[in-house]
Amino acid sequence: DETVGMNDLSDGIQFSVSPNPVNDQLYIHFKNLANKKYSYQIFDVSGRLIKNSNNDHQSNSNDLILPVNDLAQGIYQLMISVDGTRKIVRFVKE
Repeated sequence: DETVGMNDLSDGIQFSVSPNPVNDQLYIHFKNLANKKYSYQIFDVSGRLIKNSNNDHQSNSNDLILPVNDLAQGIYQLMISVDGTRKIVRFVKE
């Protein structure tokens, strides 16, 4: 299993994504997400929206768990928005 390294959002928010490749659940660990609003979207390689959070969520934790067991095998892009700042990371679903 591979962890995608810490990614910096422009306002200093850092996160890692693991495991990569993933089977059932994608774990996202933030260094400082608590008490911030976040949302996410998952796109396939053609840019089609596959999954998204319906609205902004307030987090009381630095960890998110995204179920991906319903995704077909392939390469996806996860776009995370935290307080209006966006970052995209790629992951592989096995």
